Amino acid sequence: MRKLGTSCRGTAVLFVLVLVAQTAVGDTSVGVDLDLRSRYVWRGLTVTDFFVMQPSVWVGLEGERQAWTAGVWGHLEGTPSVAGLGVRSEGAGFGEVDYWLEWGWSTPAFELAFGSILYTYSGYPGDDQDRTAELYTSVALPDLPLAPSVTVFYDVVAVRGAYVETELSHTVRPDSSLPVSFGAAFGVSWGQGESTRSLESANFASDGLTHVDLSASFEWSAGSATLEPSVHYVVLLDEYARAIGGDAATGSQGRTLWFGARLVWSR
Repeated sequence: MRKLGTSCRGTAVLFVLVLVAQTAVGDTSVGVDLDLRSRYVWRGLTVTDFFVMQPSVWVGLEGERQAWTAGVWGHLEGTPSVAGLGVRSEGAGFGEVDYWLEWGWSTPAFELAFGSILYTYSGYPGDDQDRTAELYTSVALPDLPLAPSVTVFYDVVAVRGAYVETELSHTVRPDSSLPVSFGAAFGVSWGQGESTRSLESANFASDGLTHVDLSASFEWSAGSATLEPSVHYVVLLDEYARAIGGDAATGSQGRTLWFGARLVWSR
C-alpha cells in the first residue's frame, strides 16, 4: 500500500464481492467496524502513542459448520506520534492497511481457523520493508472455563519467524446491567527475536514472553450495531517493547495503559 487509494480500492472490491455472494449464496454476512484507541499497541509493541482510528470492512460466506471471511483493515494516525514505531515522515494519515482471508470450522467442542494476512505500510522513516505477510492458525475452546484460545502466526516474508498468543476470558452477566468481560493475553516470540536471528528484520529483541495484556470490556447492542468500550493494562517484558512503550499514565517504561471503543455493524 502506497497511498490511501489502495484502501479505497480494496474496500470497493469487497463490497462487489458481497453483492455477488448474496446473489449466489443465501448465507452471507457483511460488517463494518471502527476502532477508536488512545494509542495503538500491537503484540506489546507501541506503534503510535497518540489517538488513532482503525476502520475495517469484511464479508463472510457461512455454511453449517464452516465459514470463509475476507476483510480490509486500516490504521489511521490522527496526528504524527512522538514515540513508538509509528513516527510518520509524511504527517498524519494511513500508516498501515492490511488484507486478510480466513477459513473457520466449528464444532460443539472447539473452533478451528486458518488464515493469511497481508500487511502494507506507508510513511515510516528509515523502513525499506513496506509490506510483509503472515499465515496463522488458531484453536479455541469456548465452552471450557476461561474459554482458552491459542493462535500461531508465522511471518513468511520479512521476519520469517513465529509469534504465539494465548488468550483467556471470562464474562460476567449481571441480571440488571450490561455483561462485562475480563481477559488476559500472553504473547510469545518464537523465532522473531533479533538476538536469535541471522536476518536483519525482527519484531522483538529476543525470543520468549513478550508481554501480558489484561483487559476489561462490555457490550451495548442496538439492532445491528454494537458498541464495545474497553481498557487495557499491558505489562511489557521484551526489551524492545519496553524501549518504545510505557507512558506517564503508568509511571513506568515497563507498563502501558490504553483505552478504546469499537463500533460494530453487521448483517
